[in-house]
Amino acid sequence: MNLTDILDQIKDRAKVAWDKVQESSAYQQAMEKYEDLPSSQQRMIRIGGGILLLLFIISPPISSLLNSQEIIDQYERKREVTRELLQVVRDASNAPNIPMAPDLFSLQSRFQQDFQNDHLLPEQIYSIQSESDSGKLIPKKISLGALAVHLRDLNLRQIIEIAYRLSAVAPTIKMTELELTASTEKPGYFHFNSKLVSLKTPPPPPPPELEPPSKGSKKKARPNSGASDEENTDEGAKKTSPAEEE
Repeated sequence: MNLTDILDQIKDRAKVAWDKVQESSAYQQAMEKYEDLPSSQQRMIRIGGGILLLLFIISPPISSLLNSQEIIDQYERKREVTRELLQVVRDASNAPNIPMAPDLFSLQSRFQQDFQNDHLLPEQIYSIQSESDSGKLIPKKISLGALAVHLRDLNLRQIIEIAYRLSAVAPTIKMTELELTASTEKPGYFHFNSKLVSLKTPPPPPPPELEPPSKGSKKKARPNSGASDEENTDEGAKKTSPAEEE
């Protein structure tokens, strides 16, 4: 059945339905009332009916167009989000491996030696102690502990140098607290209090496993075709006909 037959069937069914509507009493009463109306009102009814019919015809494609536009917008948003996620994954895979955090005990000894090399007096190095509390900024699940550094009677130059050195110890060591209080005994000097937190680092990814070479992968050497041809020609030359032998 082709398209023409389908259209003919639709026209026939529509004609039959329209005939039934015209034969109904409600349609006949409505037509009688319509004919009794003045021509101006009949014209308004025809215009209104035409507008309603036009809206009924164009409403499906308009709704389909709006739905398709909404689907396209959703697709664009999802594609943009997917691109961003792929970029994040690509950046994470290309990021360099973070070195392991140094031990707090070794840091404590290192700072003690550095402060002595800076010609700080023993009374200025008040205390360097390790603590389990990492503070409120860093959660405990990603913290290996903290190191509290308390120094006394430092000038501004010493404070700047020591603060910069403590903040640049390692990428996994972060300074979360820094407090300066004026010294009551020495005007122009300050007490230095800071806290360094050691962060946990994820283990490096394992190296990719190399597949062992499969057995029997070596190719067999092909025989020399040239040699075989020469052998065949030699054998042919050796074989002579009986007439030539006589």
